Amino acid sequence: AVLSVHLCIQLTSLRTLQFWSMGMASLTEEQERALQLLTSLRQLGFSRCQKRESLPAYLLSLDFLEVLRIDECRSIRRLPEMGLPPSLSYLDLYGCCEELCMQGRMAETEKLKVEIIYKQ
Repeated sequence: AVLSVHLCIQLTSLRTLQFWSMGMASLTEEQERALQLLTSLRQLGFSRCQKRESLPAYLLSLDFLEVLRIDECRSIRRLPEMGLPPSLSYLDLYGCCEELCMQGRMAETEKLKVEIIYKQ
């Protein structure tokens, strides 16, 4: 609920954002718009968001995002359909479902390093 357009307009130099234990399946439309305003964001992470079913749809619009970490968010099954930002150089998947890990492996390129660690 803290992620709002009004707040994000003011966070012009925010470099790192980490979501912990979010109790919602996805971001609201306003939260998606707010996230897109964080143009200086370099690292984004989701940790232990057990109810979260999807990543933000418009990650692609985060032009300077370099690192995406997803940690023990087993309900997230896929990467965003619109794709990942071209600036992304590191994708870290820890304790995620097999389906998301397979997509991560397929997304790996010479520029995008993907690290996958399974957790039982």
